[in-house]
Amino acid sequence: MSRIVIHTDGGVQNNGKKDCYGACAYVILKDGLHLNENVECLFNTTNNRAEIQAILNALNYLKDNRLHKNNIIVYSDSQYCTNGCTEWIYGWVRKKFLRDGENMPNADLWRSMYELIINFDNLSFRWVKGHD
Repeated sequence: MSRIVIHTDGGVQNNGKKDCYGACAYVILKDGLHLNENVECLFNTTNNRAEIQAILNALNYLKDNRLHKNNIIVYSDSQYCTNGCTEWIYGWVRKKFLRDGENMPNADLWRSMYELIINFDNLSFRWVKGHD
């Protein structure tokens, strides 16, 4: 079984303000060798959404290329994402991604994340300090 390492990042200029813009990106290494990378421009979004989207894009690439059965580690500088993917998401699923009867923030992306991660056999997430 191959070892796949993914590094992700996302960010937005003027986060949360009208006409903000940013990007999300990932790099995938398979057994230490460059496999794939991607950058996507984003508009009218937030930093949290950009961070989630980076992970979604990387995991979708692996799933689409039938690499989801490998040993996979995702590195992110977003504790919101790493905790969300490893701990919080299961509670959110039980609550149907609702908070006080309304969709929780980023519910659309978290639903997509859950639908993806349940297809992976050996997937882990690690937080890394940003800008180091």
